[in-house]
Amino acid sequence: MLNNLEAERKQKHQELEALQIEYDKLLNAANTKSEQEYYELGEMTEKKIKLQSQLESIQGQLQYSILSEQERENYLQTHFDDGVMTELHEELQNLKANIKTLQEEQAEIKYEIQILEEGGGYSELLHQFKQKKYELDEDVKEWAVYSIAQDILMSTINTYKNVHLPRMLTQADEFLAYLTNGRYTKIHLNPTGTGFLVESMDHTFFEANELSQATTEQLYVSIRLALAVTLYEKYQFPIIIDDSFVNFDAGRTEKVIELLKTLKGNQVLFFTCHAHLLPLFAKDRILPLEKGAVQIIS
Repeated sequence: MLNNLEAERKQKHQELEALQIEYDKLLNAANTKSEQEYYELGEMTEKKIKLQSQLESIQGQLQYSILSEQERENYLQTHFDDGVMTELHEELQNLKANIKTLQEEQAEIKYEIQILEEGGGYSELLHQFKQKKYELDEDVKEWAVYSIAQDILMSTINTYKNVHLPRMLTQADEFLAYLTNGRYTKIHLNPTGTGFLVESMDHTFFEANELSQATTEQLYVSIRLALAVTLYEKYQFPIIIDDSFVNFDAGRTEKVIELLKTLKGNQVLFFTCHAHLLPLFAKDRILPLEKGAVQIIS
């Protein structure tokens, strides 16, 4: 077994010596001192052959030129010697400088990677990177949801401001004028802030907090009812009122009850514990409720 290994080693050694001889012959034949110079010389030779081929093609085309042969030779010689060779030499020097810079950067990066891997810092940083990337992906998903929601909300707001709000205010104007016997005729958006301005019959403008409590509640009722009959006109939900007019006097209460009776598109459920309001409704529309009892409305 040992003899076979020794024979194989000698054979490999002989092959290595033969390859080294061929290697040295190639370097000597190219008149270069290193493998890198050999490859660089090969690249330059390929460029020279390519340029020579281009030169021959141009020379063939110049046969049809009006220039004399001597003039063409002068132009070609000058261009080839001073132009192309200078450009190739500068390019070669730049490539050598770039290769050296890149090799230095590569060595520094390899050293830094080695330090990180040996100290365990690389694994920790990689874990942190993946964790941050996961968090970023989740944040992007959440941002996308909020972005879509914002677009939908802005679209809804614009539709409400441009379509529904004008219709709602027009209807609220009619309700308020009816409830106040024409003393207040129009509701405006406040141009300097939030809220509404109320215009009286003599065209005086009031903010809501400048009105009496009863008139403010009449304004509130007008807007709420206008919302119900305009914004939700396709879906005529019941309107439920639970003793909402306790601050009204008898005249205002009668007015608002009359207004509710005009709402034909919506069922109105009016809850009250005040017996003096019952005469305002037809007897067949009144349903007494007993505490603790379950009642079925037919």
